[in-house]
Amino acid sequence: MSDKLPPIFDNIPRDHLGFALQQFRRLAVPAGTTLMAEGDEDASLICIADGVVEVDTGGLKLGQAGPGDLIGEMALFGSGLRMATAKTTADAVLLMLDRQGYERLRDRGNLVAKAVEDVALSLLVGRLRDMNQRIASVSSGTSAANITPDPGVFRRVAKLFGGGGGRSWAWGVDKKATLASSNLFRLVNDASLTELASKMSAAKFANGHFICTQGEFGREVYVLVSGLVEVMVALDEGKVEALAQLDPGDVFGMGSVLEDHPRMASCVARGEVVCLTLDQDTFLNEIKANTPAGSALRTALIRGLIDQLAFANGQLALLDFEKKRKTGSFMTPLLRARASTEAPQKRATAPTYNEENEQES
Repeated sequence: MSDKLPPIFDNIPRDHLGFALQQFRRLAVPAGTTLMAEGDEDASLICIADGVVEVDTGGLKLGQAGPGDLIGEMALFGSGLRMATAKTTADAVLLMLDRQGYERLRDRGNLVAKAVEDVALSLLVGRLRDMNQRIASVSSGTSAANITPDPGVFRRVAKLFGGGGGRSWAWGVDKKATLASSNLFRLVNDASLTELASKMSAAKFANGHFICTQGEFGREVYVLVSGLVEVMVALDEGKVEALAQLDPGDVFGMGSVLEDHPRMASCVARGEVVCLTLDQDTFLNEIKANTPAGSALRTALIRGLIDQLAFANGQLALLDFEKKRKTGSFMTPLLRARASTEAPQKRATAPTYNEENEQES
């Protein structure tokens, strides 16, 4: 078996790499070994150095992971509960990182911690986009990805909510207290909260206003301060399908800004809504920085994406039940499979190292 390190360690300077590898546990395991079991509590991240791992949920095979893949990032950053079962189908070499090891890397400003956060963000944004497309497909029979709703959709939603007004400045918002009260920022230290809050603005949206519009490119990321926001996707024939309801403390709008892709769904104010906003340039600068504030923002977004996936999973289950009621048959198993499971979707590669971002000495 190869001693070559997985791609997530590429471009990491030697002084960061040495300490990081001390936090990973290297294991050689034979074929047929269960690495994680669905429903277990275990917050470890697994990086595959060699071998093949099969991932399934409820007995349904979701895919295979190979050298360079990460599995288990949702447990590491979320509740610690395993959402899938993973078993080796060939002899494998693994690098395992538990939550305490990750926190040591993060607190030291080690670039491997940032690489893990970057990969987790990318994977979860991709899964949420996939889940939204699944819901659109089941609801309408055809994909509604990356389409801008026609004006009739705007009018009907605005009429439904009794509004459709615009945006204005919101005064007197305690930005730091808002972040501190959000469950997504619960572990962020005072200095990082102060720094993030100083770079945000506060905005007020009237009832029925489209804060984010499906098909348009995002220019801001939002933290909901007060009010409710409905997340919906436009379908064929002018219909919409609800994906989620956001509550105060939730973060939204980050997928489009991160990927520079059109918005995957619309976010509509239900009643008067107040948000903190972070413009695209500031957001990207913070998210790319190897600083405590940058790490705090990345981990908050990861937790937010995990929550949104959980809600979307519930919506898909309701649609499945409705399909069964109307037609007598359920969706295909792969369509029903949870998008939030820890199935790999891309290789985990660290970003190119920039000396200006180095924190660890």
